[in-house]
Amino acid sequence: MMKHLFGHKTKKDNVPDNIPPMTSSWPTAMERVNAARQASALDGSIWMPTRSMSAQTRMLFCSETGKELLRRYEDCKFATSKEDEDSEEAEEASTTNDTAIASSASSKTKLHKPVKPNRLLCHALTNANGDSWRRQRPLVQRALGDAAVTKTIAVPAATRAAVELLNNQAAQHNTAKLEVREFALQVATVTMMAAVFGHGVEDTTTHQQLQSAIRNLFHPTLLPVRGNADKSDALDVPVRQTVRNIEKKMTAISQDNNNENYKCLAFNLLQREKVDTPTDQQQQPTLLSRNEVIANCHSALLAGTQTIATTLAGCLLHLATFRSTENADRSWCRAVVNETLRILPPVATLPRCPVHGDLPIPTWTGDHTLPEGGALLLDVLSMAHCHPHHHQQSDDDDGDNNADDQERNNDSNDIDDSDTWTFSIDNNNHQTRRVPKAYPWGFGDRACPAGNLSVSCISEVLQVLLAEGWTWRLANQEDLGWMTTVSYQPTLTYPNPLWLVLSQQQQSTTQS
Repeated sequence: MMKHLFGHKTKKDNVPDNIPPMTSSWPTAMERVNAARQASALDGSIWMPTRSMSAQTRMLFCSETGKELLRRYEDCKFATSKEDEDSEEAEEASTTNDTAIASSASSKTKLHKPVKPNRLLCHALTNANGDSWRRQRPLVQRALGDAAVTKTIAVPAATRAAVELLNNQAAQHNTAKLEVREFALQVATVTMMAAVFGHGVEDTTTHQQLQSAIRNLFHPTLLPVRGNADKSDALDVPVRQTVRNIEKKMTAISQDNNNENYKCLAFNLLQREKVDTPTDQQQQPTLLSRNEVIANCHSALLAGTQTIATTLAGCLLHLATFRSTENADRSWCRAVVNETLRILPPVATLPRCPVHGDLPIPTWTGDHTLPEGGALLLDVLSMAHCHPHHHQQSDDDDGDNNADDQERNNDSNDIDDSDTWTFSIDNNNHQTRRVPKAYPWGFGDRACPAGNLSVSCISEVLQVLLAEGWTWRLANQEDLGWMTTVSYQPTLTYPNPLWLVLSQQQQSTTQS
């Protein structure tokens, strides 16, 4: 019996036998994609049981079908005008490759995101569906998308933390040896503390409590700790206290015309909190509760730290074996971050569950139905590394019926699947391979609203380190194959220590 993409043995007879078995309880990222490539050659999807969901699960590798399913069924849509509805109906009528989906457009079926069993996130946007999601999303998105938070708080905090850590390690010898996972986690923790709380953490004790609590919620592999109530409480207490302190400051600065000095995610969320006064009764349904403010602070701290840590680690490891970085300007560094995200996104799958009915899933070999209570996993990792290739035409096939298949094959063959793991940036500071199916922040209405914050912070860290003359290499030659060891559980995980040796060139102080 083969192991499935999450490490369990499958009991389904309709799983193809030609998919290679996994070599461990958690397959590596490359093993996972290799299995997906063979599955996608059949119909772009496969049935799999999962370790976290006991119900039947459909793993979907075709991004276009996945996006269409989310567009039609995800239960987080905002109300549309009559003109929008008419336009959508006209678009559906003219579409020929999604007949199976369109035929059930009137179904009451909705796709919900499974609720995470995490007490810190129970009221957060990431755990919301339906009306709760629709109310929270614009408020949280505006809070996270504040350019002032990114440019004046998060980015300076990230670069300052990276430089200080290296300077402390290098001492007076202009060289440093550091474990990349630990370094990336420290930078990410400081960055997200600043983004969420700004200057709201004034006393050293609270600052140390927050920093320690966040780091204790991550394993050395950068995998988040799950199900530990004590560690969750250790973070919840200082977060609530800090939010209360920021609330007190807001009252004092209400007459201050320049609020930029107080900008942070918690400040922005508190500005959108409902107040229990008679004059605000009509506005309350569109605002946030205190528990939602707290939970979204937790969500930003944990998800942001995980994303920045795993991506920064990947960038440093890729550049350790990359060509010259002499012309590393801002656009080049952003291209490095985006290329790293293409190869190894922070999470591998977007899970959804059908409610209020069964979900029809069209594939190239026929229509499938995912029963209510099942799970749909949109595999964004595999989407970035392989395009579903249709089965070869058999002698019994009618050639006239395969025009769409041939067009699909022509489109998918534009990408060389065998080389998608190669990190590459061209001389024009662009990714040389812009795979159109790479979605590191997800897609649909639930796409991550804070992707730009992460990219900006990481790219600025790289630019500052390179501008200050830092170069680095892998300390151990056997670590050259580090990418063959990473896995998703379900977030990106680096299982082994990875050491870098950094050197800083002396900056010239005289004019030539």
